[in-house]
Amino acid sequence: MYTLSSVPRILVTLVFLGVLSLSVFSRFTSAQTTGSAGLSASIAEIEIKGTSELESSQIMFLIESQVGNVLDRKIIRRDIHAIYKMKLFEDVQAEVEELDEGESGEKSYLLRYLVKERPRLAEVKLKGVLLVERTEIEEKMTLLQYDPYDPEKIALNEQIILEHYRSEGYPRVSVNSIIETVEADAENAGERFRVIFEMNEAPRVYLTDIYVSGTKYYSELEIKRFIMSSEIDCVSWANQSGLFREEMINQDLSVITQHYLKKGYIKVFVDKPEVTLIHNPDYSRVDVRLNISEGDQYFIGKIEVSGDVLGDQEILKEDLLLEEGEIYNPFLQNRDRSGISEIYHEQGYAFVRVIPETVINEETKIVDVNFRVVKGEKAYIGRLEIAGNVETRDHVIRREFEVQEEELFNGKKLLRSQQNINRLGFFQSGVVLERSPRDQENNMLDILARLKETQTGTFQAQLGYSDFSGFSGGVTISKGNLLGTGRTLRFSAQFAEQSVQQKFDATLIDPRLFDSQVSGSIFTSRSKLGDSTEFERGIITENNYGFSLGMPLYFRDLRFGTQISALDRLFSGSDTDLFKRSVSPSLTYNTVNHPVFPSAGIKT
Repeated sequence: MYTLSSVPRILVTLVFLGVLSLSVFSRFTSAQTTGSAGLSASIAEIEIKGTSELESSQIMFLIESQVGNVLDRKIIRRDIHAIYKMKLFEDVQAEVEELDEGESGEKSYLLRYLVKERPRLAEVKLKGVLLVERTEIEEKMTLLQYDPYDPEKIALNEQIILEHYRSEGYPRVSVNSIIETVEADAENAGERFRVIFEMNEAPRVYLTDIYVSGTKYYSELEIKRFIMSSEIDCVSWANQSGLFREEMINQDLSVITQHYLKKGYIKVFVDKPEVTLIHNPDYSRVDVRLNISEGDQYFIGKIEVSGDVLGDQEILKEDLLLEEGEIYNPFLQNRDRSGISEIYHEQGYAFVRVIPETVINEETKIVDVNFRVVKGEKAYIGRLEIAGNVETRDHVIRREFEVQEEELFNGKKLLRSQQNINRLGFFQSGVVLERSPRDQENNMLDILARLKETQTGTFQAQLGYSDFSGFSGGVTISKGNLLGTGRTLRFSAQFAEQSVQQKFDATLIDPRLFDSQVSGSIFTSRSKLGDSTEFERGIITENNYGFSLGMPLYFRDLRFGTQISALDRLFSGSDTDLFKRSVSPSLTYNTVNHPVFPSAGIKT
């Protein structure tokens, strides 16, 4: 048994065996530099030895050397380093073997990479876990059984375990990694290790008191309200408040600083917290003391926009959030910088730089702000590319772009295009359109939508039994992005064995009819139900069908819609059937950023 620190460092051996000598490499170099003056040494075959066929194919994909290329010592050296960086092998060697000359007289060589696999992990074990759930740690760990032995990965998993304990209020826990050699057996002849993470657990640490000193603008109570750490109280057993978490204390320092900066205290300083740890047999408690040096409050003086100003400076200043005479807020200053950039982006200046320059008068506590603009050249849209769409057809995504290839760059339209793709609901949230200038055309920006599709379908089924209706059941199917077309299909059906109760309905929705801004849907439903009222009109059969259309009104978030539907209600025991036709207009305002899991916006 030995610890992680006693494992010897693994070295990469760069060995070239066979007939390849230094003079041969010199001759190869001469052939490469003289061109047709000499014969070059080419690679006729590449061979991988010492690993499985799957990992051999991974190596072949990774290395730069390819069959037909000129043999190059520098490239082979880079290949060896690249193979070793896979962290699957403890030793990598390369050897070159000269083959028979072909009819052309050109010398060819076999390039062989010899690898020795790292020992595998026969077992990854947790020992001494009593205070937290073992399964929660195992779910977070990235080190698994049969993984290659990797000291860096073992050290990383030590930190994962410690962070989990700290998040549960156990900051005094320590972890020791023990590496054991596992004896070979009939099935596993190679060297194998067992990794044991041994815990040295300690009681929970509670935060009993937070003391704040040096404050004038905010009181101690106000600061306690907006920081994340909280003192232990009577409900801590239920919500785990009052636990001491070191990382949360560090975050609180940033929270306090941000609150003061918003109020003009730009030179506020929060000292390193004084933490007093008091031990008890069953638990430990902590007192935290925060000392804040507020400094002076600063106000805004002159606000200017200089440099490459488009139009009137006063018009640009009208939309700024900073106002002369108000409290100086650096966060509003950053938002103003972004706002000015967006104005220039709408005019095609994709490379604009807005540089805030501040002049602080210490006597008057006034901050003058100047936004210096360097607009750069106008840019144009190059290629619109899409990556990651496996099911979704390209045109379903492209029709959401509000910019076209070779047109003037417009940052506002590009942002709306990004929002449109997010609002489809077919991809993981947070879609970002990447911009990349072309190598030879700096004013052309290629746009790439890098997507990752998400689940768009659901299936539900139910089955039951009762004395009245016997067996009953139902099924509901919903599929968004049907066949990658962007359409949605919904179907549901219900039945009962000993009852006439039956129902089904189906709906097909197309959000972009013929790739236009008009949306449409068709629906139909049919149900049968026995009349349980005093009229006893037998079996009631209802047929409902219709369609709806919608279109944007003035701007994209406000839509006008119309639904035309027909209802036929038929009674088997009566002649008083009902036929109803209706037209229902609607007005919808929708700004949500995702149709299923919205995090911003409203719908009404």
